[in-house]
Amino acid sequence: MISDEHRQRYLEYHARKGRLAEKPGDLCAIVEMMCDSFGYTSVLDYGCGCAQQVSQFPPPGVPVQSYDPGVIGADTPPRPADLVVCNHMLEHVEDEAAAAAVLRDLHRLTKSTLYLVISLEESTKELLDGTPWHTLVRDSDWWEKLVNEYLPFASVERGEKEVGFIWRREDA
Repeated sequence: MISDEHRQRYLEYHARKGRLAEKPGDLCAIVEMMCDSFGYTSVLDYGCGCAQQVSQFPPPGVPVQSYDPGVIGADTPPRPADLVVCNHMLEHVEDEAAAAAVLRDLHRLTKSTLYLVISLEESTKELLDGTPWHTLVRDSDWWEKLVNEYLPFASVERGEKEVGFIWRREDA
């Protein structure tokens, strides 16, 4: 899913001192609402980054796993969870093959529902070696086609800057 070279780029970036930390936005409120509404008892934040927002602000009484192969301490392979959240992560993978591998992994790890959001924009940020922060920038049609190959999604919401998917297992 991630080459050793690309993983090393993110490990170096996340280890850099003085970089701006991400701020929790609506993601934690969305996760809490979904856990409350559907009775989820486990959450996986897939591609959490170093901020690990969902773990810092977890839904009351619901354990959260944080997974990101580019963050030391969050790089342990995850276990399946009722709710899997993959927020603004797929635009960071190296290529279509890596994105497809991540989608297969998300399918494997999702017990009930997957909440997936992908940025459609270039980023002004770069990794320490000059690699663009967003390495796989495509339009919403491209992402919808790829996601549909691996996850028969229940809904898609297209925005100007991002595209979001909610996928539920039929047997959940």
